Amino acid sequence: MKKLTKLITIIAVVATISGTTLSSTVSAANYRRNDSSTRYIAYDCKTGEETIIDIKLDVSGINYVEAESDDEILYTTTKTNARVVIGDDERETISDTTVSPYKGIGYLTCTKNEETERGTCAAFAKNAVITAAHVVWDKGDTDKTERIIEISFGRNGDNYPYGTITDDPVKIIIPEEYKENSSTEYDYAIILYSEDVTISSYRFGFSKNATESTNVSVTGYPKNTSTAESENASSNSFMQWTHSGKITKVNASTIQYKIDTTGGQSGAPVYTDENRIVAVHHGGNSTRNSARRIDDYLFSIMKSIKDGTYEYDE
Repeated sequence: MKKLTKLITIIAVVATISGTTLSSTVSAANYRRNDSSTRYIAYDCKTGEETIIDIKLDVSGINYVEAESDDEILYTTTKTNARVVIGDDERETISDTTVSPYKGIGYLTCTKNEETERGTCAAFAKNAVITAAHVVWDKGDTDKTERIIEISFGRNGDNYPYGTITDDPVKIIIPEEYKENSSTEYDYAIILYSEDVTISSYRFGFSKNATESTNVSVTGYPKNTSTAESENASSNSFMQWTHSGKITKVNASTIQYKIDTTGGQSGAPVYTDENRIVAVHHGGNSTRNSARRIDDYLFSIMKSIKDGTYEYDE
């Protein structure tokens, strides 16, 4: 199948120094074309076509985007390994999921090949969420693989305060490195809906400034918790749970933290006290959990979607 190439447009930065206006253009060092670790695949959910996106870095000098909230929006329903609890399970339930930022966190299911994967996602633009790639994509998937993706923002047990979004997404954007090798370092995906759709009244901010000792929270929909062993286990597994702690290590592509999570929280936002997503949760071991951090490239594509400058294929 023919692959099309498109570029995300970056507007040159205009700086004023000592009364003189200078225009700065994107240098070759800011542009990566052949490195698969900086390249993305945009999967067209209607045609199955895969478009290679070569990323130009955002050179605006902006390191973060603030969260935002609109009036309430009501929707009508129409249609890996276990994650790790470190020591005692210290997660708590969110009793009111209709307040910020919890109303911007979604219970996500993806059904394909007669199997359903569940996870968590977070809205960062009016028509886009970020999640873990393994929730929506497997290495064996092809352009013939059909997906049914449903998102319930703010789900609270059997209560759906905003209904369930069953509209088909326009694109699923994943790193080429994940598509080819299922690398956990690139285990993240963007689910993009039509430009005229607003999927959530709350959108998280996002930042590429993940630093050690920063306090962060991981909030999502775990399949099981220590409390979920009770008679309310079924209801508890569809509630939002949260836990906070500090980032203990920052690597080139990931961050680490001792925050409790279990399966179902894949794709959950790792966010600061300012409600800025700095990473996307994907897993861990007996001593720590980890997430794919937002680097310059992921920040650039998220910002282009947020700003409305992402170029949709006609």
